[in-house]
Amino acid sequence: MTKEEVRDVCRACSNCVHWTLARVTRYDDGSVIDNYRSPDGTGHCEIFSFDTEPDFFCAKFSPCSSGFDHVYTSHKEGAPWHHWVHVPCPECQGVGSRYDTACGRCAGTARVRKYDDGYVGEEQHRIHPKEKELNRKPQCGGCQKEMERNWVACPFCGWRYEPPATPEIITEMSPTVFT
Repeated sequence: MTKEEVRDVCRACSNCVHWTLARVTRYDDGSVIDNYRSPDGTGHCEIFSFDTEPDFFCAKFSPCSSGFDHVYTSHKEGAPWHHWVHVPCPECQGVGSRYDTACGRCAGTARVRKYDDGYVGEEQHRIHPKEKELNRKPQCGGCQKEMERNWVACPFCGWRYEPPATPEIITEMSPTVFT
């Protein structure tokens, strides 16, 4: 078989649907996370599970449509820090506890949350730094001191979140009679 005949049977990776340059996840909040990006000048063959040159030829070729950019995009709702998977704890290497002492990061569970944005959490509080940012305590509009969310007014200066609601008078209420 000549070289030309081999090229007719085996097509180049650059035109194959199994050849991937990148895998990207897009989120509702506009964030984009690169899950995989191949080294310059190569692409990842999903069939053989290794990187190849664009002009590499193989018998597992499957043609792709014209204009296909070899970037696979997926979509997830919310933000990257809303999505996580459990992974073995990097501190105790997935053991959990040693000598009757639980690992401080995984709380003895041997696993922690790995969020889509790359943050590796801990199991004691299970709070992502973005969640801490959003749940920050509000400041008083009058004296700028930190307030609790459930306070109606600032105990330091009397400033109120909102003016008090006007009372609603219900006139059509009749007493319930039990017999």
